[in-house]
Amino acid sequence: MIYKIELKNYRCYSDYSRDFTDKLNILAGPNGIGKTTIVEAIAYALFGNKATRGKANDWIRTGYKHGKVKLYIDDYIILRGDNEQYVEHIDGTLLARQHTGLDEWIEATYGLDADLYGTSNYIAQKDIESFTSLQSAERIARVEKLLRIDILDKLKQNVKEQAKPIRKEVEELQIKLGNIEEPLDSVHMNNNLKILLSDLLIMEGHYKKALKDFGAYTKALELYTKKETLEEKVSKIVYSDIKQSTEELFIIKQKLLVSIEAEKQLYNYNDIISDNKSIELDSMRERCAVLNNKIDELKNITENCPTCGQSIPNAAALKRKLTSYKKEFKTLTTKGIRYKKSTEKYTLEKSLYISNHDLDTIEKMLEDIQLLPYIKELESYSNVSKPKKVDITQITTDYNDLAQKVKEVETDINQQEKLSILINTYKEDYDDKQKLLNKMESFIDFIDKYRKEFTQNIIPLIENNAAKIFHYLTDNKYPNFLLQKDYSLDNYDKLSGSESDCASLALRMAIAKISRIGSFNSMLLDEVASSFDNDKEELLLDLLKLSDNQLIYISHGEIAK
Repeated sequence: MIYKIELKNYRCYSDYSRDFTDKLNILAGPNGIGKTTIVEAIAYALFGNKATRGKANDWIRTGYKHGKVKLYIDDYIILRGDNEQYVEHIDGTLLARQHTGLDEWIEATYGLDADLYGTSNYIAQKDIESFTSLQSAERIARVEKLLRIDILDKLKQNVKEQAKPIRKEVEELQIKLGNIEEPLDSVHMNNNLKILLSDLLIMEGHYKKALKDFGAYTKALELYTKKETLEEKVSKIVYSDIKQSTEELFIIKQKLLVSIEAEKQLYNYNDIISDNKSIELDSMRERCAVLNNKIDELKNITENCPTCGQSIPNAAALKRKLTSYKKEFKTLTTKGIRYKKSTEKYTLEKSLYISNHDLDTIEKMLEDIQLLPYIKELESYSNVSKPKKVDITQITTDYNDLAQKVKEVETDINQQEKLSILINTYKEDYDDKQKLLNKMESFIDFIDKYRKEFTQNIIPLIENNAAKIFHYLTDNKYPNFLLQKDYSLDNYDKLSGSESDCASLALRMAIAKISRIGSFNSMLLDEVASSFDNDKEELLLDLLKLSDNQLIYISHGEIAK
């Protein structure tokens, strides 16, 4: 309810205040006194310059820079001016500020914008037929918006959009469920597993005993194999009583090898006298070295100097010396060869070695001396005998086969359990989504049915109210007052100018009255709840989730957003 308005520099008013009652308020007075200005100021406080005549801020009183309107409505105080706008609660709490915030608050609180307000609550001068002259689609849209039933279309479209991905998920889950094979009988498989586990437990006992026996056999076989190896080594021994050590035998072997080689080479020295000429050989080598140097110094002596061509005085004597040196070098060389062979034969004869055993015997003794410790070691195996063979191949194969079979059955059971869980998960998901999809489709059908009945019921209601006003204004001159589905009047073009104004006024007053009441004789939620599988409260919660909280709640004839 509007219970007060204050004007400051608004058109013809410099400072004006007026209280209103909760009954009919009539503004009367001669032309130009400011009746329209007061009504327009109310519209300006609500919707700003969109609701005023002329250009923006043309309403400011001539000669003044600023003006404002303060409107007291319900529990709020709305102030709007050219440089200040806000709305606050009567307790002083600020609710909105500035032009944009104030407009949004008005629409959110009262569900009206300037256009709808001009249709349902306020008719400006010379604008009485503006609604009647609208195109059919525009007229229907404006009434439906006033009555909030346009929300049903948004809600329906919203639910349709949300149903698309859910429908796709339902189809995909159907495909998944169709591609999964049904799980096998888990009871039979578990019973079979119990039997196999029992057999495996029994066989495991036999298998462990077999492993123990095989371990003992393996150990005994290792001892016996060791004994056989020792016996084989000992059997190769020829000389068990050897007085010499390994080192002594090795020295004898080396001497025999040298002696044998020396004996072979001595066949080449049969005509050579054995003598040790090593001292003479050393002296002769030194003399030969001296002679060789002298020969090198004189070997290029000529009669004349190769540089200047002059004759060399002692050339002949030097040549004689060279000849003497060469002769002596040759004599020493021949003698040195004879001394060298005598010394070599002497050395070979010194390398000859006489032993009690030949080389083969010494080598065998060296081999046997390494094997002698095995004789004593073999004595410790005197009580070892060949063990009886233990074969666990078959029981190992049987045990492993049974264990593998148990593992395969356990794997199959595990896979079947996973398969069952997967199927149940898909099935539960499918059932939930299918249930939700059915609910959404039922809700869309409900919206269509509700909207149809709402329209069918609202048109007669508007028509009835408009007819009463029209008959009153025209003194029942026209008995028939028919309203079409597009909220246009039947035979409107046949009325006179004043009569058409009365018809337009009656229609707009009826629409204004209907838009401000909160109950209609329409389809009740109780009548459609039976098409859903849950109660009304759960249905409302589900539909609120689907509709982003934009829901028309229908209960006992009441409609509320």
